[in-house]
Amino acid sequence: MELQYLGTAAAEGIPALFCQCPLCRAARRLKGKEIRGRSGLVVDGRLMIDFPPDILSYAVRFDLDLAKIKFLVVTHSHTDHFAPADLVLRLPGCYCSITDGEPAIRVYGNSEVLRLTRRALRAEYQTDHVDFMSTNLLKAFCKEQLDSYEVTSLPAAHKPDEEAFIYLLQKCGVSLLYAHDTGFFRPDVFEYLKKSKVRLDMVSLDCTCCAAKEGTAHMGLPDDLEVLKTLRSFGAVTSETKCVINHFSHNGGMTHAQLEREAKKHHFIAAYDGMKISLPET
Repeated sequence: MELQYLGTAAAEGIPALFCQCPLCRAARRLKGKEIRGRSGLVVDGRLMIDFPPDILSYAVRFDLDLAKIKFLVVTHSHTDHFAPADLVLRLPGCYCSITDGEPAIRVYGNSEVLRLTRRALRAEYQTDHVDFMSTNLLKAFCKEQLDSYEVTSLPAAHKPDEEAFIYLLQKCGVSLLYAHDTGFFRPDVFEYLKKSKVRLDMVSLDCTCCAAKEGTAHMGLPDDLEVLKTLRSFGAVTSETKCVINHFSHNGGMTHAQLEREAKKHHFIAAYDGMKISLPET
């Protein structure tokens, strides 16, 4: 399983829109890994988790062929994770020419994500029935088979008025837990993972608050350590599990170098825009 992180910031990005704080000033000066866009992940060049508003810049920066994305799995409707107005610009012959890509993209998400997708389609095409896109409803604790990928939707502690999800993604013996945006995991999520007896090859955890503890709608490194402690207690995380922290806010006040140093103390990898990770399949 080949993973590529797109953006690794919270909603405002780093440097944040309109911000003149010391961290954002430093990011503008240093550039490189200090520059962070909004959150998303590409898996094997075929599946995406979230469709952020910076997607055009990622396609250019990271040489992504978005026409080959067959599945889009959305965590929730917050605008830093989902930009439906850009997503619907996939009409062949008008907005694009697709010669060797997927004829249609399949969008998966909660009811609000699907509502916003259909609204964007109607605004652009006066209909939400189009050949190049389908919408598919996800439910908590339910599995979906997307070709060779098995996707399990787990409830996030994030948006009280919406069924936001984190995802367990499995393929060919590889298991990834992708947990952004969320606070400390709900007890029923831990219980599900325990009963499933999953052994995680990789965990990607929300670290919006950087070194600070939060735990309600987002997490910081102290919360992430508590999550890992619980996952280790029933064997879901082992010494072989890759543990990544991601989705950082400028309010955390930490440069990438500082995050990297702190992460290494606890055997975490600090994500950066464009970072690639390979998980061997069986």
